[in-house]
Amino acid sequence: MTTDPEVRHRSIGLREPLLERHSSEDSLDERKKNVNEGMCDIGGVLGGMIAGCARAFILMARSLGLIPSAPPPPLTSEQQASLARLYQRTTVPYDSESESHRLLLLQLWKACFPSLPAPPLADPRSDLWREVGWQNSNPAGDFRAGGLQALLDLVSLAHTHPTTFHALRHKSRGRRSDWEYPFCAAGVNVTFALTQLLHLRTPPTSSSTSSTSKLPSSPSSLLVTRAFLSLACPTTSSSQPDIEIPQWELEFEEMQWGSESKVLGSLYAATWEILDAEWLARGATYMEFPKVLQATLARVENLLVSGSFKSAEDLYSYACAHPLVDK
Repeated sequence: MTTDPEVRHRSIGLREPLLERHSSEDSLDERKKNVNEGMCDIGGVLGGMIAGCARAFILMARSLGLIPSAPPPPLTSEQQASLARLYQRTTVPYDSESESHRLLLLQLWKACFPSLPAPPLADPRSDLWREVGWQNSNPAGDFRAGGLQALLDLVSLAHTHPTTFHALRHKSRGRRSDWEYPFCAAGVNVTFALTQLLHLRTPPTSSSTSSTSKLPSSPSSLLVTRAFLSLACPTTSSSQPDIEIPQWELEFEEMQWGSESKVLGSLYAATWEILDAEWLARGATYMEFPKVLQATLARVENLLVSGSFKSAEDLYSYACAHPLVDK
């Protein structure tokens, strides 16, 4: 087995958190980690602690009956439809036999290598895929837990937030680690983590008489899921805006698209902005990716439930300007 740190990530499965394994050859990075811990953004840490303590206090007070716990309002029909569409999308696996899926993969190639000819549609293998963080010369086997949604997110990031995409693809910000996270493989993990945070893989209720879709029972889970839905389906608008579907998305006739598609894309981009800033602030290395991702998700949750943003794009803009500061 090779011990070259440049290729070590290629053998790690994506059903587990990226970079979860440890070995004796990683002991040097483990010793360096304690030094890098001091580089965390103190303001962001304190802000996250304060917000977390506040939510914990409210939940405890409600459990003791000190604060009346009113039942949440039922989801609107638009919110139920959004959850149903998102569930449909996030549970679709990547299918290497599907021509439309391979076409989408070549869209990612064009974003990563705009000046190079794409590999054949029938066989999209190329060693250049490894340069942007895939584990193999054919990324088909790397989507796994992220499914087709992981590929959709990466292509959407390239089309709708190109500045963020190219900064991540070229690792052009800050002082980078000698052992960096692999961009595209990490993107699969970001997709999977977001779908878990927002409970998008929870099947909606099928009963036509139910006034709500199935949502998590814990109050904190309800908060973050409903906060996302409030951005995807704002109740203050009397009518939903027209949805502009990019040409590359029109290939997927089996999928339905709504405003939540654009909102999820903006949230994905915001998550990346926060993650990369957290990575640089910690001076993190490859084995610390799970901790960086965990801290990132906590900050994304705090921003969502703060109720301070009128749109997901506003949240993205805030994350770009203040990636380590909670609202």
